[in-house]
Amino acid sequence: MTSQSMRSNVATAALHQAGKRRTLSLLAAGLFLTAAFSWPAAAQAPRPAVTVFEGARLIVGDGSAIENAAFIVENGRFTVVGRNGQVMVPAGATRVDLSGKTVMPAIVDAHGHPGFVDAVTGQMSKANFTRENYIDHLQRYAYHGVAATISTGTDMGELAYKLRAETIPNAALIRTVGLGLAYPGSGPADSSRNDVPYAVTSVAEARKAVQDLAPHKPDFVKIWVDSRGGRQKKLTPEMFAAAADEAHKQGLPAIAHVFDLDDAKLLVRAGVEGFLHSIRDQEVDDEFIKLAKEHDIWITPNLGGINRASLIRENGTPAWLDEPLVRETIAPAMIRERAPFVREAQARGRRAAPARIRRHQRPQAPCGRRAAGARQRCGRRRQPLARAADAARIRQHGCGRLQPDGDDRRGDA
Repeated sequence: MTSQSMRSNVATAALHQAGKRRTLSLLAAGLFLTAAFSWPAAAQAPRPAVTVFEGARLIVGDGSAIENAAFIVENGRFTVVGRNGQVMVPAGATRVDLSGKTVMPAIVDAHGHPGFVDAVTGQMSKANFTRENYIDHLQRYAYHGVAATISTGTDMGELAYKLRAETIPNAALIRTVGLGLAYPGSGPADSSRNDVPYAVTSVAEARKAVQDLAPHKPDFVKIWVDSRGGRQKKLTPEMFAAAADEAHKQGLPAIAHVFDLDDAKLLVRAGVEGFLHSIRDQEVDDEFIKLAKEHDIWITPNLGGINRASLIRENGTPAWLDEPLVRETIAPAMIRERAPFVREAQARGRRAAPARIRRHQRPQAPCGRRAAGARQRCGRRRQPLARAADAARIRQHGCGRLQPDGDDRRGDA
């Protein structure tokens, strides 16, 4: 969905296909169209809240579209979906005209780091990690059509766990891994949160960290395995294998931040079920593709960002920076704060151009061999939460933060 369509009063709703009848359910009542429509309390037993939305172009969860659609929401659930005029509307239902608008499935951001950025000043700091600021990020997510996000390894204390258990008005759902595991210095690139994850320097510390996490029931255990361009020491295979093994013993799924192909293979063998970021040191090979298919691995690649060299124009900025929605929802101070990343990307793009041209001139294997292409090639029988995000994921970790993107080298989390 483009920002122009958002500015044209695009209505967003989370639609989930449930069988052949297209029975659809809301992901979070506070996020969606039905939030503003309910029956007033009656003197007798309360009547069910029924609302029919008519006239929109409806993009269904399976990717198909219904022009001039009508759908009924009853007690926070989509009960009927069809073409306007062909849907039986219950007597007394509230009618909402959505003519000229589009309703689409909400976006899932499977790799977020909410709470650290001040959305007004653009400054990153642990001091910003408060309930108020965290909720502000989740509400910004919802404003942009993001129904849910997973906070992946930088949630200090109990805050994210508490918010996970709440229904927050006008906010995205939050899922969390709590604190991730990393060798000291090799975790998040940003200095404000680099020391937030569990510091792991031994097999025993890896297991202890997972054991410490387990009572909180995190949605995943995240493991960082990245030398940050050779500048940092990373977890050894023994350490991350112990972390993955302990996660399984505790009944928790393990995921990993990965950069190198060799590490990715070892992580798959160690038992991680998916990766945040694609493999980026080289193209994936047949061995990895075979492993990914055998272990049903998913990957959440990045779809863009402020410092992706291929998006930088001659004037040194990405085109999306001029979109009215950006100016409407992102503070000028934040844009100025992130400008150096754009300049760095432009310089990096000039240096890498000859190599990039040579790479693009090489014959390409069917479906591609980079990690994202490999996953498409592997095929899927199921669609876990993180898998759904690779086709519709916003890159601005923390929602609205113009964050450096993990494109060719560094700056990712």
